[in-house]
Amino acid sequence: RRAFAWCEEQRPAREPAPSLLWGDVRMPNVVFDDALVPAAVLDWEMASIGPAEIDLGWWLAIHRLLVRVGGADLPGFLGRADALSWYEERLGRPLDREHLHWYEVYGAARSAAIMVRMGRLLHELGMLPDRSLQEHNPCTEVLDELL
Repeated sequence: RRAFAWCEEQRPAREPAPSLLWGDVRMPNVVFDDALVPAAVLDWEMASIGPAEIDLGWWLAIHRLLVRVGGADLPGFLGRADALSWYEERLGRPLDREHLHWYEVYGAARSAAIMVRMGRLLHELGMLPDRSLQEHNPCTEVLDELL
């Protein structure tokens, strides 16, 4: 709740031009061919229309989460500055870098909301002994870090 209140208070006054958003930009949702070229993207149930920075913020938040859980980045991944430049080049317009933190916090808040819901469902199904996952999990930790 605190994160969504922060997002409401800090929301950029102007949004960049809208585009199609994938919604769940993660490596496991990409099918690669034998040459390691993306052949398909999966998992479109969170697709929407909005500024591309929303997908980028989700990617950055999920990437931060995976590095936090895994302890390090995978070899060959671009650093943050290079990844932003790469994304910007393919997007064909400058990113809203002034508000990029907002988009990352928003992505982390969405991710945390999903994890909180999963924790509640798993507890209600008897698969978790308590409700601790609803408040303390890697997603909420990344969100706290960003806030």
